[in-house]
Amino acid sequence: MKTLIKILIGFIITILVIVGIGAGALFYLGYKYDIDVIKTIKVVTKFAKPVKEDEYLTNPYSIDDMDRTMQKINDSVPSLVTVDAKGQYVLSSEVSSFFTKNVTLLDTEIAAIMKYMFLDNKSLSGDYEEQINKYISIDICEFNIKNVTSSSASFETKYAINIDGVKNKIPSSLFFIKNKIPSNIYYSLSTNVTKGSSGFDYTNELEGVTINTLSYDETQFVFDVINKFIDSKDFSFEELSLTIGDAVVNGLLGNETNKGLGYVFSQLGATSFSFTTSSSHGAIVYSL
Repeated sequence: MKTLIKILIGFIITILVIVGIGAGALFYLGYKYDIDVIKTIKVVTKFAKPVKEDEYLTNPYSIDDMDRTMQKINDSVPSLVTVDAKGQYVLSSEVSSFFTKNVTLLDTEIAAIMKYMFLDNKSLSGDYEEQINKYISIDICEFNIKNVTSSSASFETKYAINIDGVKNKIPSSLFFIKNKIPSNIYYSLSTNVTKGSSGFDYTNELEGVTINTLSYDETQFVFDVINKFIDSKDFSFEELSLTIGDAVVNGLLGNETNKGLGYVFSQLGATSFSFTTSSSHGAIVYSL
């Protein structure tokens, strides 16, 4: 977690510097670090424009999706999902019943699980809140299942990273930097999940990452520039992205090491999973 925070903070501060230092200083750094300055200015200027959420987010979810999800799961395994005394959605550890029928969860319902059961559950996030909220806060904006076949699908997760905590560390004399970058950075991560030969076996491969409205190529260019400024020898941005992508997939499927939702179902009698589409949504089917 500390390494992840270090990379995220390094990323955000470097973006702030690139946006704020001006073309003259950037040309000097471009010469020193062998950076394409003209392309950097164009890409970072595009990045710094505020994102219009109503255009960027196309598959919204709400707390109602979490309530539907709880009902679907509990229809198969009674009382598996409960609400604890703190109002958090949790998986019960004291279930005596078994998986009785298939459970199909739409991508909006999966987004609700990720938000209300995983991200908001302090017992799972550990010291995440205390460490990271000094600088940034992360929210899950959207989850999409695309390119669906019976054995594979693309998982796209969109996050909003609020960086006001970082911006507030900038001296007031550098207000021109603060004013050039929005409060939220939108981070979209896509991975390809492929079923294994049996049961809940699966593999996960990184497909791409975008920030705000940049393309994959533009985002990769920004990452390459940032890698020249910060020490990330022990943890590249590609590794960071795949680590986040693995956390999503492991939470939804899982194995003995990462006891995700699919693994929990398998211990209660489910035998496999697959992908499908329903009502224009992608979906995961957990099956008997």
